[in-house]
This record gives sequence, C-alpha cells and structure tokens, in this order.
Amino acid sequence: EYHQIENESFRGGFVGAVREAYQEMLLDIRDKCFKKEIFISDQANRLAKLIKERYDESPDFPFADPHIKNYGVFRYRGNDKWYGLVMNINKSVFIKDKNDEYIDVINVRIDENKREEIINYQSIFPSYHMNKQKWISIILDDSLSDEEVMEYIDYSRNFMMSKTSKRKSLITLCLWRHSIASCDCTSDFHL
Repeated sequence: EYHQIENESFRGGFVGAVREAYQEMLLDIRDKCFKKEIFISDQANRLAKLIKERYDESPDFPFADPHIKNYGVFRYRGNDKWYGLVMNINKSVFIKDKNDEYIDVINVRIDENKREEIINYQSIFPSYHMNKQKWISIILDDSLSDEEVMEYIDYSRNFMMSKTSKRKSLITLCLWRHSIASCDCTSDFHL
C-alpha cells in the first residue's frame, strides 16, 4: 500500500499522479459496482421509477437546508404544483415508541371527505409537515404495495391537474371573449 496518497502534505509529481489515478479507480469502481438511487428506501425508488414511466416526471430537490436537501418533490408539469413529497424522517414522528429508525414517507393530497376512512395509523397517517386535513403521509416500507401507493399518487396528481385545468379553461374563455384585464370572472381563481 502506498501511504503517501493518503497524506495531503505529500505533493510531489509522482505522488500527485498516483493520487489522481487512485481517485479515478475509486470513481470507476463506484460507477460500475453500485447502482445510484435517489431515495433511501427501495419502495421510494420503485415509485419514482413508476412515476417517471407513467407521467415522465422526476423529483426535484428544491431545499438548500442540509437537513432536508434530499427531500424529493414531485410536481405536475402543467402548473408546477406539488402532488408528492418524499422525505426521510424519524419514525417516532408517527409511532411514539422511542424508535430512532429513519424511514421514507411520501405526502400526497387526498379527498378530505375520505380522510377518516383512509388514515389507518399503521402505514397511513395525518400528514407530516403539511395540512393534515388535505394531505396524508404514507410510510414507504412495503406495508402497502406499490400499486396501492400509486393509487394515492394518481389521485393527488389528478387533483393538481384539475385545479390547473379549471383555471386554464377560464383564462382561455376570457381571452376568447375579451381581455383578461377586463374580465371580472378571474377573481375567483386568484390570477
């Protein structure tokens, strides 16, 4: 083993060349031997792939805070509204058993009239960090199948699409009839 590559105080040409080759070799091993995943849990990664296949949408990571920078947001492209948020959080947020295990969860929008029948306090909980009446958190530990979770994701995405569709339809109608500036019907949609 050539120990000089580990000690930054060694700066000779030969040491530098060996250090550079060593770094390239490690990167090559990483690229060929490991699969890059965007989330920690297998289920979160499978769901991200399903969303990509179904909707051609990938998560973005808008948070600069180092504690939450790996939280992935799924957005409907038509209006940039969130329909899913994947987070890796402490399980004790939901289950008060002093367990320090971290888990992936996804927050999705639901029909608030069905909230009580959806929440089961085993895998589906009132939302963490979002409006608890309109959003739920689903633990991504395979206690629900991918297709069951995708049904909630589909509903959430369709809900966000419908909000845009109504607004865009109204704008189109106003443009067709007259200018938006003189349209009094847009006030209902907070343009």
